[in-house]
This record gives sequence, C-alpha cells and structure tokens, in this order.
Amino acid sequence: MQDALIDPTRLTKAQRVRLSEIGTFKHVRTRNGYRIPGQFSTISLQTIEKLEELGLVRQISRGKGTVVLTGSGRNLVDVINQRELQHRRAAALS
Repeated sequence: MQDALIDPTRLTKAQRVRLSEIGTFKHVRTRNGYRIPGQFSTISLQTIEKLEELGLVRQISRGKGTVVLTGSGRNLVDVINQRELQHRRAAALS
C-alpha cells in the first residue's frame, strides 16, 4: 500500500474508468471478477488486484463479496474528475 496519492496518468484509461465505476456503483463478486448487479460486463480479478496493490480499492468478503474504494481511491477519482472538467472547460473556450 502506498502513502502518497499516485498520478492518474500512471493508470490506463480502462483502470480509470473502472475506478470511477467502483466508486459509483456497488459491485458483487462473480466467478471471473466483480460486476454491477443487472449488468453483464465484469471487472477482472487482475484489474482489481492491480488497483488493490496501488492501495486504491479493497475487497470485502462478508456475505456476497464486494469491492470498495479506499480513501486514496476516492481522492484519485476526485482528481481525475476535476482534470476532465478543466479539460472540457478549456476545450469549450477554444
């Protein structure tokens, strides 16, 4: 686990999207990873384990397993959202 906030550019686009999804929707454990109930796409265990190594998510195994953001993960999602908003505003002004 890392103490400092990591740079969002170190994550792939897919990892940034998945991180945002984990913060927005509840995910339940399936055979191949985690998914949003009612959806068919899953987040692979490899992706979850990579995000867990970075200290951005943690797995909870009470009852039906789930995955949640850590404090660092929430902060990183906020940074990503803020940068996207700034980018859109700059593009709108151009």
